[in-house]
Amino acid sequence: MLLTQSMRRKLAVVLGVLTFLVMLFAYVGYRGNESYRATLADLELSVANHPSRNELLAHISMLIQPLSMPFPETDPTDRMRRELELAITSDRTYDELVAHLNRLLQRREGLADLEPETMKLRQQAADMQYDEFVRTFKQTCRNLDSFEQKWRQLPESLQQSGGEEIAFRKFLSTLIEQLNSIASGMDSLKDLNKRDAQVAHILATVAQMLRSVKMVPDPASRLGERLREAHASYDFHIRLLWSVAIVGIVMGAGLLVWLNQSILVPFRRLYKGVEHMANGDYNFRLETGTHCELSHLARTFNDLAECIQSDRLDKQRQVEEGSRQLILSERMAGLGMLATGVAHEINNPLMGIANATAELQYIINDSVLSKLSEEDRDDFIEALRVVQTQTRNCQAITQKLLSFAHTKKGEDRNCYDLTAIVQEVVSLVKMLKRFPDREVCVAQTTPFHAWVNASEIKQVVLNIVTNGLQATPPGGHLEITLRELPDEIEIRFTDTGCGMTAQQLNHIFDPFFTTKEVGQGTGLGLSLSRNIVLNHSGSLEATSPGVDQGSRFTLRLPRSPEAAQRNSRAA
Repeated sequence: MLLTQSMRRKLAVVLGVLTFLVMLFAYVGYRGNESYRATLADLELSVANHPSRNELLAHISMLIQPLSMPFPETDPTDRMRRELELAITSDRTYDELVAHLNRLLQRREGLADLEPETMKLRQQAADMQYDEFVRTFKQTCRNLDSFEQKWRQLPESLQQSGGEEIAFRKFLSTLIEQLNSIASGMDSLKDLNKRDAQVAHILATVAQMLRSVKMVPDPASRLGERLREAHASYDFHIRLLWSVAIVGIVMGAGLLVWLNQSILVPFRRLYKGVEHMANGDYNFRLETGTHCELSHLARTFNDLAECIQSDRLDKQRQVEEGSRQLILSERMAGLGMLATGVAHEINNPLMGIANATAELQYIINDSVLSKLSEEDRDDFIEALRVVQTQTRNCQAITQKLLSFAHTKKGEDRNCYDLTAIVQEVVSLVKMLKRFPDREVCVAQTTPFHAWVNASEIKQVVLNIVTNGLQATPPGGHLEITLRELPDEIEIRFTDTGCGMTAQQLNHIFDPFFTTKEVGQGTGLGLSLSRNIVLNHSGSLEATSPGVDQGSRFTLRLPRSPEAAQRNSRAA
């Protein structure tokens, strides 16, 4: 799997998750900062460069101020002016204002006969009023141009909709026309005869302009909407930040749990296993539960523990085998001394018995036997034969005891072909036809040379083959295989016979131990064979899976004198 293949991939996953979380937090912070920057820009614009409708209303209203300057008039004229100012400030329409103005003009027809001095003062006042009005008018025009320019420079976040934009352009066009209308008649303010009509016209136009400006959408209203949008953006980014924080906490916790399960727990298991091995428990096996480098390391530790355990078991087996061989050697030494004494002590009486029976057979002739009945004669001859036969058997046993006790080392040893020795012994066994219903098979014909005494090894092979065939029922077979080891030649004798128990295997090489029937063996053959093999610095082992499952004898002999010396030192 992707997450369990190697430590490199696990670290890459950790780095990827951390990078994702960092980028996620950076993105949220960037978005919040952008929203904050946009809000600050809008606020800065509103404070410094935002088009103000109230300011435009104030400048348009200032057009009335020059017309309100003190003006030398008669009482009727002053009354007419006050009435006209009241009419302008009222909610009358343009036509109503014009009609009211005409009525006032008709009432003023009688003012033409005023004194020349009064007319001169009035002209001076009219000139001053004209100059002030022109100055105020120009300032209002500049303010209108500034209002239009600021309107057009509004950012997209504060711009009006398409319908509001059309209404604004129409409003601007109307204001410009009204200002042009005022500008075209401003010179009439210096003409006393036309001044009042022009003042009335200006006042009526200003009133219309004020009403038009009040109907224009105020750009400042967009600041409120923008503020609400900023609040909404703030709420969104706060929720986003909390969501990202929760996601980050969950992912971080999951990452920690995953790291604990995939790295820390296997490390703890690895440490525990190594601690077991350090305490000598080589049966313990590491299990990390992963498929990464830790698993490979655990398998390496397991292989090491298995190797150490196998080596320890092998060393223990060698120690046990050495101890057993030492005990057996001591036993053999004691038995050898006993066998020597017994053989000498028994052999002398046996020689006397053998000589006596031979002399008795020579003395008793046919004349003596003829005096006996036929039945007694047969019994006498049979008894004499049994005595001679058993005497020879006892002499053979004492000879084996002497051979067992006096086996010599290193005599007549040379490099002999074990394959030829085995084949010679097998041919001899087949020629004797003692086991015609059993098959003996030699698997190899390749020469295998070893440093041995040929006659002694023939005796060993003959003993093992004979024992194997005796333990094998009719129809069974004995297989002999040879193979070459670094310093030894190994011969395996595998039969399909009755097999052996564990107790029998422990005593199979003990002197006088036998599983055969009485009279079928002395129990010295395998002991003598093992003694010969040990004198050759070799080994002879017996194994069996169990009763009726056959047996295997493994004979190992050194290939050279140097190998024999090394085996002797190792033993």
